[in-house]
Amino acid sequence: MGIAAISPNGFIAKYWTTETTAIDIFGEWSFNSNEYLMHGDILVHDFNKFQLEDMRIAFYYGGGVRVKFADKSDDSIVGIRIPFGVDYFLEEMPVDIFGELAPRVNVYPDTNFGMDVMIGLRYRFI
Repeated sequence: MGIAAISPNGFIAKYWTTETTAIDIFGEWSFNSNEYLMHGDILVHDFNKFQLEDMRIAFYYGGGVRVKFADKSDDSIVGIRIPFGVDYFLEEMPVDIFGELAPRVNVYPDTNFGMDVMIGLRYRFI
């Protein structure tokens, strides 16, 4: 459970299903425009991509769905995302720091392209 910033901003949670795969869920809301954005991704982690002494770093990639709910139905969207990122796991405490780029394609109500850029940190319940 943690926070993510830049674009979008909000709360994020990651649930590990195996040693290398995880489900990532994110939520953001806007009080000004009464909108709620969420996405869910399935992520695969490669812990061998970066071999740094005394550091646990994983490159990850995956795919997911993005949904925005809005007061006006024509402002609501449905799309897909393809996230790529790096996750640094602190050894001293159960925290990881991540950076992520996710190209996205909105498919409803119109087709358009964009990019999500996030940095954040998560507390790992172990």
